[in-house]
Amino acid sequence: EVDSSKERRFLLLLAAELVSGLGSAVASFGLMLWIDQKNQNTAQLGFLVFAYLGPQIYLSLFAGHLVDRCKRKKLLLGSDFVQMIGSLILLTGIHFMGDGLPFWSVLLLNLVNGVFAGIQDLVFLSSASLFVQKERLLRYNGWMQVFRSIPSLLAPLLAVPWLSYLRRAAKITSIDHV
Repeated sequence: EVDSSKERRFLLLLAAELVSGLGSAVASFGLMLWIDQKNQNTAQLGFLVFAYLGPQIYLSLFAGHLVDRCKRKKLLLGSDFVQMIGSLILLTGIHFMGDGLPFWSVLLLNLVNGVFAGIQDLVFLSSASLFVQKERLLRYNGWMQVFRSIPSLLAPLLAVPWLSYLRRAAKITSIDHV
């Protein structure tokens, strides 16, 4: 017998993680474009990508133990919350400081977001077995992969308006300081 209430909760989790992943992907893609256009320095762009992805790769080797020992719900909500706060701090900094925002602060916030994105990813990937019966697990794992891919596909399309906003905010901020 299929426990439909657990599967409905899992579908709700998929939808919530889709929204969260979309926000993170748009912020990350827009940030990389902004840094590239602002500094035209490919080394900084490389450091930015490394600061985000490096912790995720490293954590994937060791954080499974953390995921198994802690409550997944708290880890998932906590990692989503930290990434959201990090992105809001970054957006606020860009809005108020514009091109004057130091690169090291962007790098640090991207590193923190990368650490918590790695934790979030491990928790999310390990959660399907808690909600879905074994014989339906393959189907739901397929859905998880689709839901994890959608933000990467849509981020470039959605980041363009975000980047336009940041440019306008930077111009307004620089005019206010004159």
